[in-house]
Amino acid sequence: MSFVNIRYSNKCKLGWQVVFVAVLLFLTTQPISLSAQNPKSAEIIRYFINTIKSMPGIDMEFELRTENINGSLSKAGSGSNSGTASGSSAVYKGTVNAQGDAYKLINPDLEIYCDGHSKWLVNQNDKEVIILPHDPSVTDIVENPLGFMTSVDKGYEYPFRVFSGSRSGKQIWVVELTPLNKRAAYKSISIGMEKNTYIPVMIKYIAKDNTGYTVDIKKFTKVNNLRPKEFFQFTPARLKGYEVNDMR
Repeated sequence: MSFVNIRYSNKCKLGWQVVFVAVLLFLTTQPISLSAQNPKSAEIIRYFINTIKSMPGIDMEFELRTENINGSLSKAGSGSNSGTASGSSAVYKGTVNAQGDAYKLINPDLEIYCDGHSKWLVNQNDKEVIILPHDPSVTDIVENPLGFMTSVDKGYEYPFRVFSGSRSGKQIWVVELTPLNKRAAYKSISIGMEKNTYIPVMIKYIAKDNTGYTVDIKKFTKVNNLRPKEFFQFTPARLKGYEVNDMR
C-alpha cells in the first residue's frame, strides 16, 4: 500500500487511491447495461494506453462514491444490488490536472501537488502538509493518475473477454484488472472507456476489505498547451497556518 493510502485512507476516505484514482463508476445513479463480448482485452488496453500517451496533458472532473460490499461481489455494472450494503457513503467531487510526471489533484479533503520532483500532500481537515520526493515508479491512481493509466498493461492480469456496455448513451468497453501483487490493497480494478475514442468514463476498484470505490469521470479533456512547473507546485504562501513535515 502506498504512503498516501496509509496516511489518508481513514481520514479522507479517498476511494480511488489509487485513481483515476482514480479513476475512477458503476454504482452511480445511471446504471450500465453489459453484455459479454469477445474482443481481445490486450488490444483494448493497448488502444487505451496509446490514447492517453498521445495527450500532452489532461484535465479531468470526477465524482467518487464509496460503497460497502458484503458477501459475494456482483458483476460491476450489472445493475444487480445483490451483495451490496444498503446506501452509499458521501460523494466526493474533485479535479485532476496532469502532464507527464506532474499532476494536481484537488477535492474538499485532500490536495496533492506534484511537479515531477517533489510532492505536496495537503490535508485540509488537519491543516497538515507533507512534502515528499516524487517516485515516478509509483503508479498508484491517487499518487500518479497519468502513470496509472499508462501502465495498466503491467502488473495486472485480465481476461480475454471484456464487456460491451452503454452509459449515458455512450457505448463503452469495460475491462476488469486483477493485480498480480497479492499484497496489493485492492482485489480488482475495472476501467470503462468509450468505444472508438478510448476515453475513460469510469474507474472502479474493490478493496481488500470489500469496500467498493467508484469514480465517475464527468469530464476528460485533452490539454495541448503545456503548463509551467509552478502550476503543479503548492504555493509557499499557503503554508502559513499548516503543520509542515518536509521528508525530502
